[in-house]
Amino acid sequence: MSAFDMLKRLENRSYLLRLLSYIGRTLSRRDPLRLKSAVAVLFPWRFRKFVPNLMLEVCSLCQHRCNYCAHGDLIAANPGYQLSLDELDTFIRHTEESKYFIENVEINGPGEPTLWKHFNEGMRRLYESPAIGNIQFSTNGQSLDRVDDGTWRYFSLVILSVYPSSKVTTFDRLFAMSRRYGFRIIFLDKIKFRVPPKEAYPDSLPALCSCHGPTVYGHQVFALCGPTGVGAAAIKGESFLDNPKYSREIGPDYLAGLDKSALYRGQTLAPIHMEICRYCTANTKITFEARDHEQIRDRYVSVARR
Repeated sequence: MSAFDMLKRLENRSYLLRLLSYIGRTLSRRDPLRLKSAVAVLFPWRFRKFVPNLMLEVCSLCQHRCNYCAHGDLIAANPGYQLSLDELDTFIRHTEESKYFIENVEINGPGEPTLWKHFNEGMRRLYESPAIGNIQFSTNGQSLDRVDDGTWRYFSLVILSVYPSSKVTTFDRLFAMSRRYGFRIIFLDKIKFRVPPKEAYPDSLPALCSCHGPTVYGHQVFALCGPTGVGAAAIKGESFLDNPKYSREIGPDYLAGLDKSALYRGQTLAPIHMEICRYCTANTKITFEARDHEQIRDRYVSVARR
């Protein structure tokens, strides 16, 4: 990239704002390793493709069994799933060798991420990779004692799901770590859930997908579908896991062929023209949702398993 091309790129307001945002977060968190995100934006010739968001599924264990959980079908498909460190290393190695830069890696589950037996070591390996920018994870907050103090410095965002059975006192450590390391916390009220349709939902294509980018599950990457694809495929009457229509092996250039709209899901709702989307709750055109707490309490309230 020539100096002229670089100056032209800096004229792009969104690009410049993103760069300033990275630098600001780095300074505010007093974390020099976060500079790799700013360097990746400032020197884009080092990377072949930017991936704004990617979801990483690490384990199926969870303390709750929620009606209409978006990840419930994926949990049921493999209840004992635990991402191995070998699988994680394979993902990181191919990401680096393919010259991808993933701006945001979201640690999802499909169960409770902090129950992943490699949680602390896995976060360290992701953090130290030059191909990974920000790391965030979703949690119900019930197993935060499993997270080592030093691990909290790796996160830029923690998404805390609050259930009717949640004990607020268990969140004290989370707030203390947030004050120490400067990561943000977002709260989600888990009384309401989206409900999957029983058949193809009319007028739902092209779908507006709310999944946050490609999903890595074990040795596979699901290029266009997240955990909700398992249930959608079941309603449609087909398999999902190991189906070459939806996934591919993690390997060199594992995201090759994906267009920009697929990679930017979650930041801007991207139109997807897949038949499976007519059955999927991640499609925002499917409007079955718990809205009235009084009318839907018996059907949608979380059921905690003690």
